[in-house]
Amino acid sequence: MSEKPATLPNMRLNVLILSLCQACLFTANAVLIASAALVGFALAPDPMYATVPVGAVFLFGMGFALPASILMKYIGRRKGFQLGLVFSISGACLSGFAVTQQSFVLFCFGIALIGVGNAFGGFYRFAAADVSTESYRSRAISYVLAGSVVAAFIGPNLVAFTKNSIIEAAFAGSYYTLALVYSISLILVSFLKVPEAKKSNVIEEKRPLREVAKQPEFLLAVVSATVGYGVMNLLMTSTPLAMNVRDMSFGLTALVIQWHIFSMFAPSFFTGHLVRI
Repeated sequence: MSEKPATLPNMRLNVLILSLCQACLFTANAVLIASAALVGFALAPDPMYATVPVGAVFLFGMGFALPASILMKYIGRRKGFQLGLVFSISGACLSGFAVTQQSFVLFCFGIALIGVGNAFGGFYRFAAADVSTESYRSRAISYVLAGSVVAAFIGPNLVAFTKNSIIEAAFAGSYYTLALVYSISLILVSFLKVPEAKKSNVIEEKRPLREVAKQPEFLLAVVSATVGYGVMNLLMTSTPLAMNVRDMSFGLTALVIQWHIFSMFAPSFFTGHLVRI
């Protein structure tokens, strides 16, 4: 028998919610990529520490990914996303306040909280798989990732528009605006309905992580992700600073970030179909 979409109520609505949450997440990330290094350069006691805030986002985002996954196993996807967004909202408000107070340490702490929130947000795509039927799953994940394409145009323009909204505290308004973006996501995710995982009485033997890590496919995936992510971080962390040093306008910096994010996620519109081939 063919698979019926009705087996998961509100499947497409759930995917839409997750796609919008993904758009909010990467709208915020675009703001961070475009501005955090510049704020760090202005606040740091030494210019060599300018990129520490950007590093904090990725460090805490990756460091808390596993704990976030384990926690959501017990409290559920929706509550996990809500908790992550509370971290993000708190971090955005603290970062904005830190800029007004000219505190580099406080700014790094606020950015780190946003990184923790990002760790939870990174599971939006996996939640899409949870709420979808098997035949729709690959497309659902692609649609959620495609929400980032929207962010490519909103995020950089948002930071350019709010950059000087608070006098004598460049970018402070941008971070307060991030709190609003995260709040929108918090409202959206409250309508998310993820089915509970079915409990099985059958005890399955789990393979040790060491055994999994020895697989060539695993090693290839890790190396590819490490190289790709490392190069991306190197370029996107230094680009705003390099363009600023060359006296290029922030509008041009925002444009570069915009097309970078667009190119990252535009293929999501058709990768889901490629997976099915």
